[in-house]
Amino acid sequence: MHKNQIGIIFLITLLTFGNALLNGFVGDDLELIVNNNFYKSWSNFSRIFTPSYISNSDSLMAGIEQDNASGSVAYRPVLSATYFFDYSLWQLNPFGYHLQNLLLHLFNSWLVYFLIFLIANKQSVALLSALLFSVHPFKTEAVCSIGYRADSLACLFLLISFICYIQDKRGLVKKPWGLFLSLVFFFLGLFSKESVIIYPVLLLAYDFFVSKESVERLSYRRYLGFAAIAGFYLYFYIFVFSNSSLEHVGLMGGSLTTHIVTIFRIFAEYLITFFLPFTTRVLPPLYKPAIDVLWGYQTVLSLMIFGFYIYFLIKNIKERKIVGFFLLWFLLAFIPVANIVPIVNPMAYRFMYLPSIGLVAVIAIMMHQLYSQKIFLTYSNLKKILTTSLIALCVVITIPLNTSWKNPHMMALRMLKDNPTNPMGYFFVGVSYNQAGKYKEAYAFLAKARELGFHDPRIYYHLGLSTLGNPLVATEYFKTGIRFFSKYGPSYIALGRIYFLEGKSDLALPLLEKGSELSPLYSAYGYLIQIYLSNKDQEQAQNILKQAQRTIKNPNQLQSLAKLFTPNEDKKFPIDLGI
Repeated sequence: MHKNQIGIIFLITLLTFGNALLNGFVGDDLELIVNNNFYKSWSNFSRIFTPSYISNSDSLMAGIEQDNASGSVAYRPVLSATYFFDYSLWQLNPFGYHLQNLLLHLFNSWLVYFLIFLIANKQSVALLSALLFSVHPFKTEAVCSIGYRADSLACLFLLISFICYIQDKRGLVKKPWGLFLSLVFFFLGLFSKESVIIYPVLLLAYDFFVSKESVERLSYRRYLGFAAIAGFYLYFYIFVFSNSSLEHVGLMGGSLTTHIVTIFRIFAEYLITFFLPFTTRVLPPLYKPAIDVLWGYQTVLSLMIFGFYIYFLIKNIKERKIVGFFLLWFLLAFIPVANIVPIVNPMAYRFMYLPSIGLVAVIAIMMHQLYSQKIFLTYSNLKKILTTSLIALCVVITIPLNTSWKNPHMMALRMLKDNPTNPMGYFFVGVSYNQAGKYKEAYAFLAKARELGFHDPRIYYHLGLSTLGNPLVATEYFKTGIRFFSKYGPSYIALGRIYFLEGKSDLALPLLEKGSELSPLYSAYGYLIQIYLSNKDQEQAQNILKQAQRTIKNPNQLQSLAKLFTPNEDKKFPIDLGI
């Protein structure tokens, strides 16, 4: 019955996101997979169930090879299980990770089709909804970034849970298996990403508006299992596996008024970008809309957009309940990422992965109703032209957007192009030039980022790296980084290295000890071992080697550290091990 529709969704999804399979590790992927030893051994899997699962948000900034725990600051064990599976199959080949992301997105597109068919009972509406969901540029972040898989994985389980719930209510599966499976998949979705917490309210809205059950007829016992799972997760999220980033989060703009205004601005930006997909861009990390004038025209426009949305929602709830339900879907799914409770990353398109299902369904239903007008009945090709043009527009925008995630340098350049006044783009371009050994170019971009107000431990560290040819200048940058950000280990190690190579071991020793404590880096251990061996303190040097063996998993690095103890007449300290 649905064979052709499934095939069309498969082909269009593959056409749109097939080029993502050629991308490498970018952005958070590096700290999560490449530089993180956590997923490189199944022996760490049991840590998913212990407090050591949660990563420290400060250590994630270091960008060095170490045990960053799960790489997540929130409790998402089901998500982490997929990374263990990926690494066991692909090690550090990004193709396999991107393949899983693409398959998740494809399955989600199929599930969107089946869910909306169950609700709207029209294949044309379900197919258009699924295609719009699949190809909209909103999806690029979630599909192309391995580190942002949480949104698509959580969406997968929520959609399966919802379909099981509907089939159970309609008696399409043997009781109580439909409801039981719905509860199981809700559990998996919630432990993939916390934003699925709104699902029980979504079910209540479905029963009330789509199933048309009155308040008196609603069986509240049906929701007890979902409420219990949600409460269980909240207990774990708040008391057992606390989000390590919350201590760094405050009100956007520093005041409650600015914070609330920014929420409306974010809501409006999401809607504008959704309905005008050509405005989609690569957003920098920690992005939030700039509020130049608190009550300027942008604020007024944002409030008008929100007001119109609420008016349209209420009107459709009264007149066209299915449309009203899907409008409510977007609003409910927006709440967890709306910053009502401030979050570290105020705005990101990947956050719209789940909410956008409501919007694509509304567009598909409205277009279906539009096609019943006389002009479309008279000129039947108009319907095909309009539908094809809409899908093609999104495909043409999304395909080149996917290439922005090919490597860190391309991502940085695209980010800078799309956000020329935001310092993050300049910073990431500077970092990529540093990594390529183009220090003069790196310094120019890093200095610009700092000029634009980028105040972060990494900026001083990378400014120091770009000026290592002038140790006096580099030293000042590392000192500044330590002064402002006392918990950022790489700055201590870099400054300790300079002093060590200059023969100032007395100055280098405390810096390297502190640096290795904060960031257990191979080079820090190597310099410490050399200092203690030079001081004839064999015992302390051996203690440092033992520390390294407990924290460093790279056998080549451990072998290099061990060789420092080998007597050799030609061996003279200091040996430069890099940073």
